[in-house]
Amino acid sequence: MTEQLTTWFASLFNDSVSHEIIIFLTSLLPVLECRGGMILAKLFEINFFKAFAICYIGNMLPLPFIILFIKEIFRFMKKMY
Repeated sequence: MTEQLTTWFASLFNDSVSHEIIIFLTSLLPVLECRGGMILAKLFEINFFKAFAICYIGNMLPLPFIILFIKEIFRFMKKMY
């Protein structure tokens, strides 16, 4: 399933964005994360270490925002449910 999602996501941006940015955006998504980014890197024939660095940065980028806004997120979720 991860392979299908990554290939679908790559097909959305394949012609308009570079492969590195597609890998970065894939690693930002909660469902795909690093697994999807590394699958796409293999598909795009990008060096393993370069792809790992891109995926790692993309995976860690949302963390400060999550930590900063987690209380507001929980408050919002508590009101909704």
